[in-house]
Amino acid sequence: MNNNKIAIIVSSFNSEVTVNLYDGAINCLLSNDLPKENIKTYWVPGALEIPYVALKLATNKDIDGVIALGAIIKGDTDHYELVSENAYRGCMEVSLKQNIPITLGIIAAPNLKLAKERSQDIKADVSKDGKTPLNYGHSAAQALLDILNLNYK
Repeated sequence: MNNNKIAIIVSSFNSEVTVNLYDGAINCLLSNDLPKENIKTYWVPGALEIPYVALKLATNKDIDGVIALGAIIKGDTDHYELVSENAYRGCMEVSLKQNIPITLGIIAAPNLKLAKERSQDIKADVSKDGKTPLNYGHSAAQALLDILNLNYK
């Protein structure tokens, strides 16, 4: 059994995408024998709030790793570039300064269609061609588990 304590921080903004990312992350963690009680979920308004919550959690030292999930979709301005760059940078800074792994399932996409393609319903049946649905939440969770299982010695 995996006894790591994992925090998942999810942006509520663009929830038509982030809910699937969250489902993908949970699916991955549970299928890797992480007990439900070892998973804590924190919903935040948007992607820019993720690094702040990650910092608060990392300084508590009650968790072993963080999965950051969000969807930043381009609109009519370059705002999405600023948001995605700062959300990514903020998570990286927290990870390195607090010595805690943070994996990113934050999608920065030029349109909703592409964001949805990267956050497919993980509970859906395997497609006709035998491929597992693409879900960045699932990928971020697997990456965190892989990092936590590394032997650093």
